[in-house]
Amino acid sequence: MWRDRALSKHVRSKLQSLIASRQYIYDPRKLMLVPQMQVVIDIPWAFFGHPTVSARNCHLWTKIMFDHFDLVPKFCRFRCHKVVAKPSTVTDLIKLFHFASALPFLVEGLLTIPQGKAGIDRRDYTTNPYSAFWYANNYAHAQQLYDVIHPALCAVGMLHIADTLIIKKACTEMELKKGPTNGDFWKTFSEEEQLLEDRLTDIFFVEPDNCPPQPSWHINSIIESWLDFARTHGDPTGDTAYDISPLRTVTYHHKEDKENDSNSR
Repeated sequence: MWRDRALSKHVRSKLQSLIASRQYIYDPRKLMLVPQMQVVIDIPWAFFGHPTVSARNCHLWTKIMFDHFDLVPKFCRFRCHKVVAKPSTVTDLIKLFHFASALPFLVEGLLTIPQGKAGIDRRDYTTNPYSAFWYANNYAHAQQLYDVIHPALCAVGMLHIADTLIIKKACTEMELKKGPTNGDFWKTFSEEEQLLEDRLTDIFFVEPDNCPPQPSWHINSIIESWLDFARTHGDPTGDTAYDISPLRTVTYHHKEDKENDSNSR
């Protein structure tokens, strides 16, 4: 085993840093490092679908291997695809979330809700913050999802959202750092990279569940946060649709002119 050295000085330093920061702690029962999980209420994403239908482990692959060890794992490099929709208003985002959750009722023969999320994309290098993602385990799976979602959107009168539908590969962060996903980097995976991925998989224990279940009250809170975001970013459609009366400030910039007009009468 000592001959298969993947724990270089750089990797060992990273491991020590993660342990020291308490982001990951040693579990003596599993003999592995496990994440210090915290309940996060203030998140912009509402999840749909059941995680067991996915072969993904996004926390391990993205938050650990890519963010800390600059490794794009094999699944991300060759298999990960997503179907993405970009609605233009918060009301369409809410409709899209309900659409995704109800998809088996709209498509004959579809027995489960395809896994994904809808919400506000806060990354400053993406366009249009309103987004929905459906996760696929390979390109063929993504094309199957696209061929189900696109006509279903059209059938329920959401053609304008169907027109935004695309299939993309891997995470945008990875593409931003490693180049377009049709480039040479994405066509190979070295023995050293495989060894590092194997070793990190041995070291870190993360449940393969990137879409944790959310109770109804949490989803309602998230949707309320979408409406707040929309209002502060020039999208009043949510206030109109849900009869919300935002604060209207009394203005005085023409007060003097009005007083003069009144006095002259």
